Amino acid sequence: MLAISGGMGTPNFLSTVPYLKQRDVPAIAPNAPSTQIGGTDTPSIFSATVDYEKQFTGLATYVFKDQPAPKRIALVGVAGDIGDSAKVGIEAAVGDNSEILYVPEKPGTTDFGPIAAQLRRFDADWMFLIMTNADTGGLLKRRSGSATSRAPRRGPA
Repeated sequence: MLAISGGMGTPNFLSTVPYLKQRDVPAIAPNAPSTQIGGTDTPSIFSATVDYEKQFTGLATYVFKDQPAPKRIALVGVAGDIGDSAKVGIEAAVGDNSEILYVPEKPGTTDFGPIAAQLRRFDADWMFLIMTNADTGGLLKRRSGSATSRAPRRGPA
């Protein structure tokens, strides 16, 4: 048996790993770039995508290649393996030249006020996000100050 997991993101695929490992089922995950698979603990379970650490090392290296490393970098990322790996990747790219604020975020967050306030206080030169689409939109809306406390308007304009 060979499992090929398509259309399943990292957290969902990682939840299947204990089952696959216990039954010794080789598997390929096209959409789960995690450092938790493909190593010595899970030698028959692979990701077809480069893990987030390598992705963010490459991304930050590219972004900062023609300029000095920024003094402050903020990262808001999905809590756990995804955000942690992204942080390690950014650190590998900039070394000790930048202060990094990492804010772990739980998918489905509804109140981005505390995260937005933390980002404003930190005043980063660059901000990286690795979040779900809906959460990214929610944070950017709140960060820009366009989120209001009034209820959305319903019905015809």
